[in-house]
Amino acid sequence: MLSSLYGAVIRWRNRRYDAGRASVYRAPVPVISVGNLSTGGTGKTPMAEALLRHAIAVGWSRPAYLSRGYGRRSRGYRRAHPDQDTALTVGDEALQVARTFPGLPVAVCEDRAEGIRRLLAEAEAQLIILDDAFQHRRVARDLDLVMIDASRLPVDDHLLPRGRLREPLDSLARADLLVVNKVADPKDIPDLRARLAGLGRPLVFARPQALGLQGPSGPLPLSDLEGQRVWLFAGIGNPAFFRRQVEALGAEIVGQRFFRDHRPYRAQDLDRLGREAAEARAWLLTTAKDHARLLGSRHLAGLSLHILHIEMQWLEGADRLWQALARVAPPPSG
Repeated sequence: MLSSLYGAVIRWRNRRYDAGRASVYRAPVPVISVGNLSTGGTGKTPMAEALLRHAIAVGWSRPAYLSRGYGRRSRGYRRAHPDQDTALTVGDEALQVARTFPGLPVAVCEDRAEGIRRLLAEAEAQLIILDDAFQHRRVARDLDLVMIDASRLPVDDHLLPRGRLREPLDSLARADLLVVNKVADPKDIPDLRARLAGLGRPLVFARPQALGLQGPSGPLPLSDLEGQRVWLFAGIGNPAFFRRQVEALGAEIVGQRFFRDHRPYRAQDLDRLGREAAEARAWLLTTAKDHARLLGSRHLAGLSLHILHIEMQWLEGADRLWQALARVAPPPSG
């Protein structure tokens, strides 16, 4: 009953935008949206980072990242500065991106149109990457990318609150490309393609891959995880995939503690995690997103913390993605 009511409200809202009865801001620069249809972790921020890396590689000097800053305690527009901000001021995802790309403009704003205007005025942004914006229809976009978790297909799901879908499946008609992420094995792609064929949208298949390992004293080779005892913790949308990644790197997982997505860590959480890892004679291992939430904590110094960094690995259809991006945002000449 509640899901039906929720669906009716969402369809009414979408019809207003489809019919041109709701105002939409169009930026004077290309806008690329990365979003999803469902709640939970689908890999939007790693996808946004992949787009930023590609934009730099093809010649854009000032691509910018904008999100609403989920989980922060500030409000309004704010630029993210990796050496000054914390997850409480800009959110964990924006802070993670700002630390990964310290030379690029990164900002948060609930009003994405206002955020874009400020980035254009302050940073002369040439290209805008919007994170978690599929439902934010007040801003026109030149390319709409929707992330799908291969282990939680929307065709098997239901609308909120019964399921995890934010919108009905037919909303995917707005998407230019569906990026099916977290594919466990490339051999699964034919089955995934068949199950998603009814959505009628072009598909790209990908999965996160380990990019690097950060130890308490600096970078470490990923091979150091082979046979290493680790105690996992994370507060992300799909921690099961994180565990599988660590297992695939050969680590011996001796314990784990998972929290809800974006949850701020408290002093007692860190004390307990440090104690559990020490008793197990194991490394304490987490994600870059979780590390962003820990920055600024005075309890961080006492932890023997290791961070696994990831990037997108393209399994099929990457050319389709980059060609679509080049059509709407041609690389600058010269």
